[in-house]
Amino acid sequence: MDIKYKIKLVEILRLRPADLNVIETISFSDESLNGLWKDDLFLLEKELGNIVNNENIDDKTRLVAASLKTHLLWHSASDAIDEACEKMVSDGIEDSDGFDDFYDEETWENKLYKENQGNPKEREKAFKEGKKMIADSTKEELTKMCCEFIMQKYPQLKDGFDKGIYRIGMMDFHEHLGIKGKEYLLAQDSSNKFYLARQNVPEELNKIIDDFFFCELDYWKEEYKKWLAGRHETRITKKSIKMFFEEKGKHASERVLDKMKIEL
Repeated sequence: MDIKYKIKLVEILRLRPADLNVIETISFSDESLNGLWKDDLFLLEKELGNIVNNENIDDKTRLVAASLKTHLLWHSASDAIDEACEKMVSDGIEDSDGFDDFYDEETWENKLYKENQGNPKEREKAFKEGKKMIADSTKEELTKMCCEFIMQKYPQLKDGFDKGIYRIGMMDFHEHLGIKGKEYLLAQDSSNKFYLARQNVPEELNKIIDDFFFCELDYWKEEYKKWLAGRHETRITKKSIKMFFEEKGKHASERVLDKMKIEL
């Protein structure tokens, strides 16, 4: 394995010096290493899960893979929570009551506590139901379910696509299906199908969000004209349309900006 990938693994998995020898224990595919380099960890997580679940591989390698996968899951969870905190700060939530509400509902400590203290039978039942749903659904159906779930839980996405909210929404969807932390236990065909369904979610979410803008495009055109007149400007540009939406707290896509400019 090239040293640049080893360094990236150390940084991502936050390995200690005593753990460095385990990197040589497992061989990863070029696809997962390229994904790692681009901070796309899905294939890496999937390969580790396959190793853990493969009874034909020696116990030591499977245990090492399980350890690395645990590090990877903690990394993904902590990143998502960090992004949520940063978003709260950027939105101006500085009062202690606001943060108390956040910590009561969203901290990883509370989530972990609930997962550990919850009924094991209920968790196992949820996993079996989620696994069956994935097996019985098409790739398109899974994408649609995920988008509907995220839009319902995070309606603020109607104001524009937000990568941080999307990532947290995906984690919540895994939890909703009962497969969070157990993705590697899915059958290979289900795992591949779910991966492909996930890949389509950002594009489909953007289409849904664009449709919200398109439904109110006549309203936005009139508001933009008033905004433009208030600035004593007459020239219609894509840049000024984008600025107009940003002042309104909206993040319109390029597709929305282009359509609005054409119709104006």
